[in-house]
Amino acid sequence: MTAKTMTLLVLVMTWGTACAGGNTKSNTNNVNNANNVNNNIEICNDSLDNDGDGDTDCDDSECVSAANCQTNNVNNNNNCAGACTAGHQQCAENVVQTCMAGDPCPTWGNTVNCSETSATCTVNDVDHTASCVANCTDECASGESTCVNNEVHTCGSSGGCMAFSLDQDCALTDQICEYNALAQEATCVTSCVPGCTTEGEDQCNGTIIESCTLVAGCLQWVTETDCATQSKSCQLVAGSGVCQTVGSLNLFISEYIEGTSNNKGLEIFVMSAPGGFNLSSCAIEIYSNGATTASATIALASASMTSGGKFVICHSQWALGYTCNQLVGNLTFNGNDAVRLACSGITMDIIGKIGEDPGLSWTAGGVSTIDATLRRKCGTITGDTNGADTFDPSVDWTAASVDDVSNLGAFLPCK
Repeated sequence: MTAKTMTLLVLVMTWGTACAGGNTKSNTNNVNNANNVNNNIEICNDSLDNDGDGDTDCDDSECVSAANCQTNNVNNNNNCAGACTAGHQQCAENVVQTCMAGDPCPTWGNTVNCSETSATCTVNDVDHTASCVANCTDECASGESTCVNNEVHTCGSSGGCMAFSLDQDCALTDQICEYNALAQEATCVTSCVPGCTTEGEDQCNGTIIESCTLVAGCLQWVTETDCATQSKSCQLVAGSGVCQTVGSLNLFISEYIEGTSNNKGLEIFVMSAPGGFNLSSCAIEIYSNGATTASATIALASASMTSGGKFVICHSQWALGYTCNQLVGNLTFNGNDAVRLACSGITMDIIGKIGEDPGLSWTAGGVSTIDATLRRKCGTITGDTNGADTFDPSVDWTAASVDDVSNLGAFLPCK
């Protein structure tokens, strides 16, 4: 055998041995692979789904701890370097942005544009939140209240700032707004101007019985009964208002003063009256210059009167020295004005003729209704209740000089 033949033989033997060995290893691997599949074990670097769960290599949960997969995870995390933390917030050009979870990395997303409400985006570095803060100044503190045009305005949040707003309109409950500066608090309270002083007290207002009553915390006169509906007069009996028949009431004007300037006055004499009679049910009416309706109506003051009683009412600028029982500003009659005394709407006496303008005055028999003091003749026992007939002042009256008050308040009927 030649050397060349020997070399070839060695090569052939060597190749055959390598193939045989290779076949052995290959067969072993195939067996192992088959075993892995049969045992549901994932191989983490062969690009195969060895355990049949649909995931391969590092995507399979069984490969989390594999060395090659740990390297991949590190690389993936490095790819999200600088990404935000999900849930954190920031401000970007006055817009609140929130970090949203994403794949593969979280990203910033716009949440609220603060400019839309004229606010400023502000970040809280402690809890990593951002919010729109109103560009305003608080005008009050929570819980404060104040009065504005009789309204209670209470402090509360408005547009991000504390401001006053309407809470209660006191006028709706007939009250007024009252402010307590010490407590910085406003409340609606009852506005009270007492009309009377003693609860339960009665008075006669013309023909009407009024009772002093507590209304919304305030004493006021309240109508109880209108005696005119019963054709009766309001009278006070032992302090209580009652409706009584007027037939037993007899009073008239006993002195008439038509003096200089504002020296005007009337004396009223009570010939007879029921028990507890009060002048508040009576009034003086003035009919100016021939008027057929009263130009002025003057309610007489509350005064309990009995038979023989006298009451003097004068102009508020009266200057003749006599102390009158009542002073009023609208007792302004002249010589040509008719004067009527009525109680509960019923005529008690009339001076002059209603609806007639006599010129300057009614004058007869030396007695005139202008620039004079007229006194009722002592034989008079009742007033002139007919205001439509001819008026002759000399029939029932005697004349004295102007501004003469020497007998005022002293009339007595003849015995």
